[in-house]
Amino acid sequence: MRRSNREVKSLDEIEAILRAARVCHLSMVDAQGRPYCVPLNFGLERHADQFVLYFHAAGVGRKLEILRENPQVCATVSLFGEVLGKGSLACDYTMNFASVMGFGTLEILKEDKDRQHGLEVLMGQLAREQKWQFAPKKFEQTTVMRLPLESMTAKQKGLQFLQ
Repeated sequence: MRRSNREVKSLDEIEAILRAARVCHLSMVDAQGRPYCVPLNFGLERHADQFVLYFHAAGVGRKLEILRENPQVCATVSLFGEVLGKGSLACDYTMNFASVMGFGTLEILKEDKDRQHGLEVLMGQLAREQKWQFAPKKFEQTTVMRLPLESMTAKQKGLQFLQ
């Protein structure tokens, strides 16, 4: 990392960034070597030093075609705070931010109990804790994916906006 003074190493701080985010950009590469990136809602689960992201999607589409061919992905979340600076010199401006970039192998979940768990984690991220119910027909049509992050990096400047 070029700016090591902005690197976030604390797993608790990384978790705070991930929990504050609502959108994750999931990047993948198709069979022809073309990159493809989609913004998705996500849910976060932490097991000690392991972070797991959950996503959902319709049962068909380009994203799922690519992921079935190549499940290796990069997931990125970013948060932005206020722009800092004044005057007309552009180089005097900066912005508060925080970001996490993680890599791993995405799994498409097959078992209903795993799929339901993933959707509960996702809903908890978006709408906080609650006992969720899922309409059976919609549940059957929904693809649920799990991404255990095998490696990640995080950086930040000015986390005040997370508090």
